[in-house]
Amino acid sequence: MAEVDFNRAVFSTEADFRLATFSSEANFRTATFKDYVRFAGGSKHEVFGDNSSLNLQFARFEKPERVSFHTVKLRPHWFVNVDPRKFEFTSVGWHWYNHHWYNLKIRGKLKRQLREKAIPSYILLAVACRRLAVNAEENNLYWRASSFRYLAMNVERLDTGRGFAFWKVDWWYWLASGFGERAGRAFSVLIGVLVLFAALYVGLGYPNWGTRVAPEKAAAAAPLKEVTAWQQWSSALVYSAGVMTLQKPEPKPATNAAQAVVMLETVLGPVQAALLALAIRRKFMR
Repeated sequence: MAEVDFNRAVFSTEADFRLATFSSEANFRTATFKDYVRFAGGSKHEVFGDNSSLNLQFARFEKPERVSFHTVKLRPHWFVNVDPRKFEFTSVGWHWYNHHWYNLKIRGKLKRQLREKAIPSYILLAVACRRLAVNAEENNLYWRASSFRYLAMNVERLDTGRGFAFWKVDWWYWLASGFGERAGRAFSVLIGVLVLFAALYVGLGYPNWGTRVAPEKAAAAAPLKEVTAWQQWSSALVYSAGVMTLQKPEPKPATNAAQAVVMLETVLGPVQAALLALAIRRKFMR
């Protein structure tokens, strides 16, 4: 179908759009559905193509549990100003937004679709994503719910001008673990913390801290042991892992600078590990 307009239409019986094809906007704004609503495609049939869209704003579904989408491609912003928490989504391919695509395309399209200026578009999109997250959780699709929650929070971050706001706690939360929803990012940052502090320990003279606190005569009698760069780095990495896991490894730091670095890793390491555990949990359970 080309552009279709069902604005304010009333569907008293089943609305069946199985194997339909929309090549432009399918406008169901303020429509009323009293029975089943079905959008379904197939392995070789796309209901919504790259240039099509679906507008369900303010549509009224008397029996939302009878609304189903099967084997179709959808975008989260199509569910702005409608409650999809009881909809059925089966074999749905969701088109997620990267930063560039959202900034350049979605905001303009969403604002035109909303036709309203009272409420910022990012708030409505965030609400839609959180409702879709609830739907996914109710169907035990926790990994998908995690993606919706991340999108909701990231849209708010980008659209409120907080793309780079290192002075805010939520910016660090996003960077460290994607708001507790990105296990891969949290793991990468954890490894980064391990390597960063190992580098700091090498720069501060590890692993020869113990000899620095020995008496001068003893230090002169027992000169520093020569170690290769690989031995120094491997030892520093093991030492960093010990500090991160609160093992209090030896030798103890000999200078104030080294002590400060150890205390900082003692805080940052476990916090990052906790964020990783949280992100993994959210991928697999409520």
